[in-house]
Amino acid sequence: MKTKKRIIEVDILKSIGILLIILIHTLSCHLNIKGFYYLWDKLHFVVLLFVFSSFYLLFKKKKRIDALPYYKKRIKRLIIPYYVFLAVLLILRLIFKDSITFSYVLQNLTLVRGVDINWFVLLFLELTLLTPLILLFLQKAPALTFCLTLLLILFLPQHLINYKVEMWIGWSLVITATYLIIKKPKLYKWSAFLSLLIYFVLQHLVYHNNSLFSHKYPPDLYYLSYGWGITYILYLAAIRVKKYLSRTPIETLIIYTSKNSYNLYFTHYLALYFLKKLGLYLNLYLHFSIVAIFAFSLVFIKELLLQRLILSHNTQHIT
Repeated sequence: MKTKKRIIEVDILKSIGILLIILIHTLSCHLNIKGFYYLWDKLHFVVLLFVFSSFYLLFKKKKRIDALPYYKKRIKRLIIPYYVFLAVLLILRLIFKDSITFSYVLQNLTLVRGVDINWFVLLFLELTLLTPLILLFLQKAPALTFCLTLLLILFLPQHLINYKVEMWIGWSLVITATYLIIKKPKLYKWSAFLSLLIYFVLQHLVYHNNSLFSHKYPPDLYYLSYGWGITYILYLAAIRVKKYLSRTPIETLIIYTSKNSYNLYFTHYLALYFLKKLGLYLNLYLHFSIVAIFAFSLVFIKELLLQRLILSHNTQHIT
């Protein structure tokens, strides 16, 4: 059986990304400690890293997209893990006697409100729906598409409706930039330097060291320039490092983490919720370690149960 060839540099990025998300959400419980807010704020580029990784893989593997099969496959992958997570979270809320109203459940099911991490699911659903159209424009006029998207970000007033409705605009710039560096990597190899230069100019002359987090929902040029610069530097570093990891246990762990990054996004939140309800006060290192171990353990148990169900189904089918 032929196995899919992995793009290890993307696996490295996704592994770094999910660990940073766990760290960010753990840090949010320790922001009263000096220096932790600054670290928490600067790590928020991580969403851009995931958008970059997702579309890098897509553009590397596909020259064209058949919209309906793509929608069916992609939406299923995004929604099913989220609804499983939501079911478990609601059970935990019942156990800990947290309020569960019909409105709360409906908001979570429709992604309009509810649990704070569901915006990430909605973002990728929006980008999924727009991807065939964006790719069509990119194939016809990539540079023009990038410039038009940039102009939208610069001149379209933000918060006209709701950030969840508008956020696709900013993230579309990441998609177009990702396409450009795949098609012409040498031409855009200095994009990290240029992006960080734009960030530092905006930071000191316009926003005066304003936090990145306040520019994330929806993302503006201040947030995106910083995020792209850091992400692209990590991408270049991953390309250099991957040859040293080839066929090592570390590479195996990276691939496992990358494959399960979306599920880990949900399981780490369950871990954080559970620990919060227990009322335990932990230092950052111990808190992060327990949450990460808990998250990986839940993913491993879920995989084990699925394998057993599949094996049981196949056995019954044969007999």
